[in-house]
Amino acid sequence: MRLRWLVPILLGAFFGGTFPAESGTLYTYVVKMLPPSGTNGQVPVLTCGWHDGSCGTTSTGTFLDWDNTSSNAVYFRGFFSRGSSPYETTRLIGRRVRLTGGNFDCERQDVVVADTALLKIRGIMRYLHIDMNSNQEFPIATAGNDTYNVKFIGNIVNDTGCGLWNGTHVHAGYPATYTVSVYSMRYSNTQRFPGGDYCTPGVNCSSYTNTSSTNWTHKFTWPGP
Repeated sequence: MRLRWLVPILLGAFFGGTFPAESGTLYTYVVKMLPPSGTNGQVPVLTCGWHDGSCGTTSTGTFLDWDNTSSNAVYFRGFFSRGSSPYETTRLIGRRVRLTGGNFDCERQDVVVADTALLKIRGIMRYLHIDMNSNQEFPIATAGNDTYNVKFIGNIVNDTGCGLWNGTHVHAGYPATYTVSVYSMRYSNTQRFPGGDYCTPGVNCSSYTNTSSTNWTHKFTWPGP
């Protein structure tokens, strides 16, 4: 089901809209995003640690760079939990928003995680250097334990016209500029992944299985019905 009614509400959230108060039984939601490149079960290589704009030895930020691991496919991939609740697919949706792109020009899209019960944005993941295969919303399943979700969102592109381009990879993380509009606590897994620095795949880069809960890259948590 396409939730077209949610579009103006989401746009309002980006610019500081108002929302219903939380009430009733509250659960703790936990979203753990995983490495986005490669098909399920592959082991993509991290080509740059935490950074924002460009990678370098002094870089810090909320983004990581991932090699394509024999497949240019990029996925919105992660584990989603909702307290002790049963399995369901109606609480959260993902909505894709294309920001820039075309002609090798820093192609970029956001995937917004929205709470349909309270009409709030709960998380935003940004992906740079990939095309956008669709702008349709998609349901996100939750349950009382880690529920795996995966959605194909595009392919890595040749972004040689982009100043942030340094070879085939996807640059993924959450945008700090949306701090005010996101109603959740946000974390970068700095204990698992290193700080910003270039490395060479197959030489001095580390690999991470993209379906392992240990390898979560970003986390969002919040209370809700």
